[in-house]
Amino acid sequence: MTDKQSDVLSVDRPDNVTRPPYIYGTAVIMAVIMHMAMPWNIPDRLITAEHGLVTGIGLIALAAIVIMTAFIQFRRAKTTVDSMKPSTAVVTNGIFALSRNPIYLGMTVALVGISLALNSLWILVMAVPVLFVMHFGVIKREEAYLEAKFADSYRAYKQKVRRWL
Repeated sequence: MTDKQSDVLSVDRPDNVTRPPYIYGTAVIMAVIMHMAMPWNIPDRLITAEHGLVTGIGLIALAAIVIMTAFIQFRRAKTTVDSMKPSTAVVTNGIFALSRNPIYLGMTVALVGISLALNSLWILVMAVPVLFVMHFGVIKREEAYLEAKFADSYRAYKQKVRRWL
């Protein structure tokens, strides 16, 4: 084991800035507050409020299915969903054969769905800092942790499956 791997594994969990649902949830709360203070609707020429509501609900439902599927696969592999706890396995089959981060992908799709359903551009604007924090504060740190812990098996998985989709 290299010094870098040993540093990453000194505490057997990723060094995430916080739990990802907190990042997404905070963004939605902040965007809703901004929308209430200064409404910024999606222009009708892009999508009407009625179509946005239906499309948004559909995207939220799709996101829920993706997230629940990933949760079930984690449970079957007997590893944790909580990104602040030690991983015991790398799940590479099912939905994880399409995306290394299907839960984060699902949360991002849900964010877009919420934006459409609530007819608020603020939520889409908040997606930019969310994805920045997720990339540098969560995903890159989780990747370093998984690579240090599972070495070649995780590196092979990274070569085969894209980070998002």
